[in-house]
Amino acid sequence: NKRLTQKYIQQSLRWLLLLILPVTALMSAPSSQLLNLLYTSEYVPASDVLSLLVLSVAFLVIFGTLGSIITGSGKPKVEMTLNISIFLGMVILNLYLIPKYGIIGAALSSLISAFFGMIIGAIYIYKQFKILVNLKSTIKIMVVTGIIYYLTLLWHFSSFYLLITYTLMAMLYLLLLWLFQEIKKEDLHIIYQLFKKAPKSI
Repeated sequence: NKRLTQKYIQQSLRWLLLLILPVTALMSAPSSQLLNLLYTSEYVPASDVLSLLVLSVAFLVIFGTLGSIITGSGKPKVEMTLNISIFLGMVILNLYLIPKYGIIGAALSSLISAFFGMIIGAIYIYKQFKILVNLKSTIKIMVVTGIIYYLTLLWHFSSFYLLITYTLMAMLYLLLLWLFQEIKKEDLHIIYQLFKKAPKSI
């Protein structure tokens, strides 16, 4: 059922972006404060590395979802080829970037490899199914994510109180999505079904 498959692809990628983009933004913006909260001030100099790795992980998660779609369509060899290509690309980039930039180079190699893997996977799926993401919806999510990222850069608490920043920004994110009419009744119904208690067996 091509139409149903297209619907599932678009919905799964939309939900993925709804969840992963704000998390990435909120972890990247106050990265030094986050390291100080989780570890100690000795790890704060690694904040730039953390920002790169958080973005890299976001790309890898999206790529993983795309890979699952590819495998589900009956093309596991294509996903395997993409995974091997990312691995080889990361090795080559590490050999070049680590001697020049150290730990930043390692983070960059991961970021670049994950990004290109995501792009190639997205192109493949689009060619196969003529669908990917809803452009209007994706733009709304990216704009709202950009807003909370910028606000978090301008203002955030330190140490344990950073959790207050995360809570407030998460609430603002949901509010802006609602105002942008990006959260719909269908989304609320899906969330309700996820948290709905299973009926007790007699």
